[in-house]
Amino acid sequence: MRRSLNLGYSIIRRSLNLGYSVIRRSLNLGYSIIRRSLNLGYSIIRRSLNLGYSIIRRSLNLGYSIIRRSLNLGYSIIRRSLNLGYSVIRRSLNLGYSIIRRSLNLGYSIIRRSLNLGYSIIRRSLNLGYSIMGYLLDL
Repeated sequence: MRRSLNLGYSIIRRSLNLGYSVIRRSLNLGYSIIRRSLNLGYSIIRRSLNLGYSIIRRSLNLGYSIIRRSLNLGYSIIRRSLNLGYSVIRRSLNLGYSIIRRSLNLGYSIIRRSLNLGYSIIRRSLNLGYSIMGYLLDL
């Protein structure tokens, strides 16, 4: 009887440890995916902003030179360059936001599925342990 109870306890303990291990690994995976996605989004935004700044700076320098030669022509080039730089920055920010949002949704989905899996494993393990203990007690 005592061995049966010890066996049942051992099975329950191992099942709980397995469930805990699955949950912990799943949470670590979700955290890692979110962190990598945020780093990627940040890198894309930073590069896009640097590119936009570089385009604007070059365009302004070009515009200044042309303004010295002809005010009307210089004004037109500056206006077009600023519009282009603004458009590049806006598109880059939208892309970065979209990547971060999708990454967070993916991480949330992985964490939710992992928790459901862990809960299911723990519930099945407890039911198995309860059944084994009931069977052993009936003996």
